[in-house]
Amino acid sequence: MAIGSVWEEEAERFVAILHLSQERALHPELSRLIEDCPGEQLLDYGCGDGRILETLSSRWVIDAYDPSSLMRNIAQRRVGSRVRRLASNPAEVDGPYDVVLLGMVILCIPERDDVLRVLRDCALRMKASSRLFVTTTHPCFRPSHFSNFKTSFGGAQPFQYLADGAPFEVTLRDSGTTGIVFTDYHWSLGFTVSALRSQGLAVSSLIEVPDDPESPDRNDLVPPFLILECNKLS
Repeated sequence: MAIGSVWEEEAERFVAILHLSQERALHPELSRLIEDCPGEQLLDYGCGDGRILETLSSRWVIDAYDPSSLMRNIAQRRVGSRVRRLASNPAEVDGPYDVVLLGMVILCIPERDDVLRVLRDCALRMKASSRLFVTTTHPCFRPSHFSNFKTSFGGAQPFQYLADGAPFEVTLRDSGTTGIVFTDYHWSLGFTVSALRSQGLAVSSLIEVPDDPESPDRNDLVPPFLILECNKLS
């Protein structure tokens, strides 16, 4: 599969997968963190199919942005009633917002400059009291197998942790499904924290999320997901 084509050619197939490790592990913790934040204005930057938005309380006035027309169409069908504005361009959602969510986005970006641009976009839409939540698969443990996904690292592809921007394959398969294979990009924790800081953001909390507690195939040794809670530097 060509790099990036999953979001256009395979969008419906990708979102048809249940993503159980996110649904039962990542999203409950992320939702709890968001609900603990003050305010009511929330931006989902790179919303995909928008499924995390289904877990949030009615307190939140939600805007969302995604560059893929197919993903926006899927999000509209899935959570359109929860979203005030579903934008095709970041300029349409200028904020400021109390919470900005950058969920599973940076690992989809192949170029450093584009990672920095996205983080800068998020920072520009925040105020002093705002919070940014960045989620990703844990960069330290990408050679490990988890309840419903594994990567090409540690197998056919050597894992070079400091090789920022390296593409790798992800095989995602929930029990009883055929699954899907797509390409992500590796960004180390050091790069990510430095990139955030370069755009005026600091990590205030780092949460490592354990694997799906209900899966018989869960990995009890290392966490599959990482949440970086960030604030603006004064």
